[in-house]
Amino acid sequence: MQTIKSKIILLALAVLLAVGVTLMVQKSTSNLPADTASIQADSDFGHQHYVWMNLDTFTHLIQKAYHPYVATNVNNDLLVVRIKDANTLAQDFYNGNEALLELKIQKHQFEISSDTYNNVVIGRFKIKNNMVAVPNDVLIKAVDKTTN
Repeated sequence: MQTIKSKIILLALAVLLAVGVTLMVQKSTSNLPADTASIQADSDFGHQHYVWMNLDTFTHLIQKAYHPYVATNVNNDLLVVRIKDANTLAQDFYNGNEALLELKIQKHQFEISSDTYNNVVIGRFKIKNNMVAVPNDVLIKAVDKTTN
């Protein structure tokens, strides 16, 4: 009888200790300042925003998604994708993400330009080891168009 009472008391103390430690940790972490350095770093265009894809696979995917409005051309180490007279499909190429239009090929391995007046989108992708860097926005729309 005595051992049962002592076990119940020890269990109650363990539960109270666990609750107390949990409350103490929650209170100490709730007062920490936000980690703005990592938030700002993530907002830049980085490796998590594109994938390296085989040149032939990407070309086939784009041809299938935007046919008959697309023309592709490989010139030395550069793939040029031109979508013309496709109405909203032209803007779909970059998923309407205007920020992609500001990125340059020297830094990001690709460059997309849009001429809304002539309804033309041109994508230039640098070829490295038969691979091209494809932004996630471009890949999402191309895959979406081929699976419907």
